[in-house]
Order: sequence, then structure tokens, then C-alpha cells
Amino acid sequence: MEKIDLNDNWKFREVGNHDFHNASVPGCVHLDLLANKIIPDPYYRDNETEIQWVSEKDWFYTNDFKIDTKFLDNEHIYLNCEGLDTFGEIEINGI
Repeated sequence: MEKIDLNDNWKFREVGNHDFHNASVPGCVHLDLLANKIIPDPYYRDNETEIQWVSEKDWFYTNDFKIDTKFLDNEHIYLNCEGLDTFGEIEINGI
């Protein structure tokens, strides 16, 4: 079975905000916010309390990738999203 790794080149933003930041997939929004210096270290002092807003927001992750047309000739193509948490929607080319 042929596999395509889609873990690279991810970007993310808060829904309603148009500023994208680099993201790591697999990962989580807290680690991506921390890596981009948007939130302080949640394990330091009372910073965890200060970043409670993160879980109250919606987050948008995106990735552009190309697939060889020969790959699309497969009868079945599976998208395996390990570790999606809570609620989410997945779109490929707007579908």
C-alpha cells in the first residue's frame, strides 16, 4: 500500500484572524502557540490560568500538498488522521 506523509508544511490560525503561523503536525494548538511565542509557557507559575482562552477559540489548520495523478487512480484512498481531538471538520479541495 502506497503512503503519502502529510506531516510537513502546516499552518494554523485562530478562526476569524487571517494571520497564519507555522504548525507542527502531529501536535496540538497549545504547542503551536507556544512555539510561535503567542502564549507563555503554561507550566510556569500561573500561566495556565492566563491561557484558558485557547480552548474557547476555534482553530484552523491548513496544508497545501500535491498528489501524483497516478495515485488518484487507486480504487480506494484513505485519509488517516490519528489523534484528532474533540470536534473537527476535514476538507480536501473544499469538500
